[in-house]
Amino acid sequence: MLAWLLDPSGSHGAGPRYLTPFLRKLNFPATTVRVDTEVQVSVPNAQRWRLADIVIRTEQHFILIENKVDPFYQDVQQVVDEITGGIALAESEGKQFRFVFVAPGPLSSDIQAAIGTQGTFVPWQSLIEDFSGVDANELDTTCAAVIDQYLEFCRGRFARTASPKLGKVAGDDVVLTQSAEALRAEVGALAGGTLVTAVDLWTQFCEQYPDHVSRLESRWAESSHYSAKSWLAARLKQWATKRDLIEDTGDWKAVDRHWGFPEVRVYRRLSSH
Repeated sequence: MLAWLLDPSGSHGAGPRYLTPFLRKLNFPATTVRVDTEVQVSVPNAQRWRLADIVIRTEQHFILIENKVDPFYQDVQQVVDEITGGIALAESEGKQFRFVFVAPGPLSSDIQAAIGTQGTFVPWQSLIEDFSGVDANELDTTCAAVIDQYLEFCRGRFARTASPKLGKVAGDDVVLTQSAEALRAEVGALAGGTLVTAVDLWTQFCEQYPDHVSRLESRWAESSHYSAKSWLAARLKQWATKRDLIEDTGDWKAVDRHWGFPEVRVYRRLSSH
């Protein structure tokens, strides 16, 4: 739907009316464009590729749009891959590159850093406002009705981002997802057969990722029954269930006062297959 609205030659009959405010956000003039969807973008010096949601080509610019619609959208590696691959593809076509990240928001600091100067963040709420301001009276009645229903759906879908409380929930989801990725990287660095306690992993996690620890502690600052430590213990238990780790029975019920839990489990990293 988004690509359809942005395409001046789309069957909606609105011409560039939906494209123009979008290009205005990028400080690009309205011009002749070609809109493609699911464009394969190869990552330079890597054996992988990504599918760009939407690519808009103008006479001078190559605009790669990554569209996210859910609270678990912030994949840093995907953004990095699409920017590096997009730059290479734009250069091969002799065009200037611009990455556009369309998402509910808020953005994590890692995503902001990944986007950097090569990209622009466009909140979904802003798109909805722009599209709602387009005069649809002259459009075919069926198309106008479809667009109206689509915008109504989007208002309901993204209205929660306007709520500070719900915005915090979305931010918390980002904190938990990124922290889990960091912890998984720590566990993944263990050699096969390594014995490690939850205390060891926690100590190392605090040393390697102090920012994540701070965010996690802020997440449960007002909770009397949950903490960053219990989050880590829950993740380890989950991964043990999935067989990324296994619990070692040799010292399963060791007690550690500094940890603050009655049981300090000992894990063994599985050997690589």
